[in-house]
Amino acid sequence: MKNLVSITACTFLLTLGAHAADVKNYDGAVAVRLQENSSTCINANKHKVSLHLRRYLVENKKGLFYKDSAHGLLLETTIDSNDLVTNEAKTISYPKLFNIGYGDLKLDEGIVSLPVEQKIFHLFKLKSDDSLRSSVGLAFTYLKTKKKAPFGVVLEQLANVSKTIPASIDPFSASFKFFASYANGLVDQTLNSKNKIDKNVKSGQLVFSFSDDDTCTLDEERTGAIAVVSDYDSQGEDGIVDISRLSDYCLKAVLRPYFSVHYAEKQCALNPAEAEFREMNNPYTLYILNAGLAETEDGLAGDEEDEREALESEARARCNAYGIDTASC
Repeated sequence: MKNLVSITACTFLLTLGAHAADVKNYDGAVAVRLQENSSTCINANKHKVSLHLRRYLVENKKGLFYKDSAHGLLLETTIDSNDLVTNEAKTISYPKLFNIGYGDLKLDEGIVSLPVEQKIFHLFKLKSDDSLRSSVGLAFTYLKTKKKAPFGVVLEQLANVSKTIPASIDPFSASFKFFASYANGLVDQTLNSKNKIDKNVKSGQLVFSFSDDDTCTLDEERTGAIAVVSDYDSQGEDGIVDISRLSDYCLKAVLRPYFSVHYAEKQCALNPAEAEFREMNNPYTLYILNAGLAETEDGLAGDEEDEREALESEARARCNAYGIDTASC
């Protein structure tokens, strides 16, 4: 058994709840909200959000990674908004692409951790002068092709463009709409059979829906950690969780010697010090969602200043627990 140093702070023992919003199905994977003692309902009318992709594990099937290949992780983001003047629904989608440097490595088959820890949003305001963001959808697709193929060049181009996109954006501004149109066209023109793109590895699909007040329904988001866990045919390998039974376990984060998620039977919540945790070896993506109080032209009142400090303290504690630089939270 590996000698691991785990996060033992009680507030960050992650226990799976039984609410409908805690377990959602996404095309063969299950999105699980990891319950914490400290969590805040996200109010689109007054909050801004920060979202980190903390961990991305994928099944390395035969031929997925090979020499002289170009690899990328395509993130397709869809933002739904309501126009506050006309009450019309508005939607914008845009891609970002992250390069993965596995092209010249020989990796064994099994579960592989991709080096793509990313800040997806940072202090992203859910309300602007004319619209209210009602939901954000994310979908990841793993791509590979020969470096010298046309798409190998486009991978580099789109990845370089993606680096210029700020994590805090106004998605319906004229400049951002121009970028979205350009980037979507670039992807549409190159994701075709002529370029021999292998993009059959999809995971990490997730939709965040936000409340318009301080009370969340079962389907509306709270701050915390969300894992999207896939099934894995391990042929008896240790540490594989049946995703249909995810609500039977509690989970915790472990930082050393490397970041991982561990699980134990659900009664561990009663006495976490004596629980027997094992590393979860399913393919999964792990997201960390924090909230802050959006600034207004009139500044913050006294009670709002207290709320701002409480949200910042909660975000710092959560980022520390998951090994994320607090400056990014």
